[in-house]
Amino acid sequence: MRPELFRNGFICSWPGLIFSRPATGFMDNTIQTDMGHDARNGRHPPGMLKRPAFIFFGLVAGLILAASPMGSQVNRWVYDGQVGLQPPAPISDRIIIVAIDEPSFQALSTQWPWPRSVHARLVDALHTAGAKTIAFDILFSEPSPAPEEDEQFSRSMMSHGNVVLASGMEILDSNTHTSILEIPPIQRFQQAASGIGVDTMPLDPDGLLRRYFLTHHGRNNLGYTAARAHALRAEGNRINKLATPSSTALIRFHGPSGSFPTVHYYQALDPARYFKDAFFKDALILVGFNTRSSADPTTRQPDHYPTPHVRFGDKHMAGVEIQANIAAGFLSGRFIKKSTAALVAGMAALFFSLSLSFFFLPLSGAALAFVLASGAALGLDTMLFQAYDLWLEPAWILIPTTMLYLSSLIYTYQRVTREKALMRTLFSKYLGPAFIDHMLTEDSTDLLARPVDATVLFLDIKNFSELTRTLNHQELIDLLSRYLGAFSDIIIRSSGHIDKIIGDGIMAVWGIPRALPDHAALACRTALDIEQQLQVYQKEDAQQHFPKVDIRIGINSGMMQAGDIGGRTFKDFTVHGSEVNLGKRIEPLNKKFGTRILISQHTQSRIKNIFSTRRIDTLPIKGYIQPVTVFELMQKPLDPP
Repeated sequence: MRPELFRNGFICSWPGLIFSRPATGFMDNTIQTDMGHDARNGRHPPGMLKRPAFIFFGLVAGLILAASPMGSQVNRWVYDGQVGLQPPAPISDRIIIVAIDEPSFQALSTQWPWPRSVHARLVDALHTAGAKTIAFDILFSEPSPAPEEDEQFSRSMMSHGNVVLASGMEILDSNTHTSILEIPPIQRFQQAASGIGVDTMPLDPDGLLRRYFLTHHGRNNLGYTAARAHALRAEGNRINKLATPSSTALIRFHGPSGSFPTVHYYQALDPARYFKDAFFKDALILVGFNTRSSADPTTRQPDHYPTPHVRFGDKHMAGVEIQANIAAGFLSGRFIKKSTAALVAGMAALFFSLSLSFFFLPLSGAALAFVLASGAALGLDTMLFQAYDLWLEPAWILIPTTMLYLSSLIYTYQRVTREKALMRTLFSKYLGPAFIDHMLTEDSTDLLARPVDATVLFLDIKNFSELTRTLNHQELIDLLSRYLGAFSDIIIRSSGHIDKIIGDGIMAVWGIPRALPDHAALACRTALDIEQQLQVYQKEDAQQHFPKVDIRIGINSGMMQAGDIGGRTFKDFTVHGSEVNLGKRIEPLNKKFGTRILISQHTQSRIKNIFSTRRIDTLPIKGYIQPVTVFELMQKPLDPP
């Protein structure tokens, strides 16, 4: 019996045991015994959880994680990737940003806040240049120190009727409750403006800005309000085509920072000087900060936010440009639409069905299936996002798929561990546990033919022919099982490998499959232990008036060839060579010299400082040119030097 039986797909059988293994991998093993356990066909060893339980646990754990903050974070990561992959979208309606920036501060030579009359001049200049709508992403929540400044700005807004102002929202936390405080424009400006929109946008838990509120405590978003006002002025019936998502939505970014046409504030004050006549014609103008340092001394940081593009090396995006992205989405009808629960559930069910294959494939196949399933989920999400602006929330697919894959790994590990334990238990009766352990844990190349330094022991029952005449068949079987079984246990406990049991004899080897530096001493200690066990059995048999059983043992050490012997369908892993033959020829010499355990000079030279020996004779051995000296291995303690 050889380990390649397990490794290359051979089949071996003993009474009550069948083992087969295809050559595709250990995970495909099938172990069947008369106990009725079949790990592949749904019958599992006691204590082993069944496949449906692992599928259930994997699915439930995946759904729980998908509904947790972890699932939300996975969705955010995937969304960021989709935004990074998305090519810059064409802007169908003309949207221009007028930036309050460093060059404008230098040109105006005025610190913030600028006089309201400057904003009035801007409104007048842009209206004269043909701008349809002007939206200020600036808070005018306090009256100007000079009332005439407010009056001039209010009069300009009322005369043109195309100005949208911003309102802020501030969250106030206390020990007892949380409240929202609106920071609207002053009353005079509210009456003069054509619309008011909230410019506050929530940051996600990881600090990035991805979402906006279409309606926030009764106020519409600033970008939406500006787009709506622009659509009404540009074409009265266009408002019917203006798409409206849910109250909270993901921002459809039309590109990284700088995707929208941007001009300096001071240039917009004099369009005739800096631009062609039609530059601002029919445009939606958004006015806001685009500075790298705070322009407002009361503000701790400029109006810039990290968006998904920062993951790809882009700078933070100005708040006014984020509002421009929102407005452009509404005007073009292209905004991120959240998929329906039915679509997500259907896709999740489809990928759940595909994920069941993890539990029926070998490790390599399951890993490939997992990669393909995850890639397909991301590919489907990419297609829906890029082509249809549909957000699938892929965490509901990716996380359950991942958890089912991990669950399949645990299931496979448990099954293989159980199968190995079962195989070790069953086959160790035929090959020895040391040999089975080596076969399950070491490289199969260790089992190829190679020279080894080992010790071989041959044991034979004396006068066995006489016993066969004295005892009936069952008594003879019981006797052999009792004696040879006890001797085999002693050999296995001492790290020996039982090469074979032939009739009334045993051939054992120390040094295979693993190398043992003290193989000669282990073999000799085993022989002495066997002799002691024999004496115990002899006393018991004498009391029972059973026939006396005695044994002969021959031991030799040296270089041997370990490897496979046999053909294609059956092989035997064993040792052979002249040193093996010598051990076999030493065993019957016990009859000639009246001894029980004889060892060769090669073994005696290795254990002479450990065990007591007595030189018997030097005699020629068939097959050897030089005479061989044999020694008796004795139970008495070693004589002191």
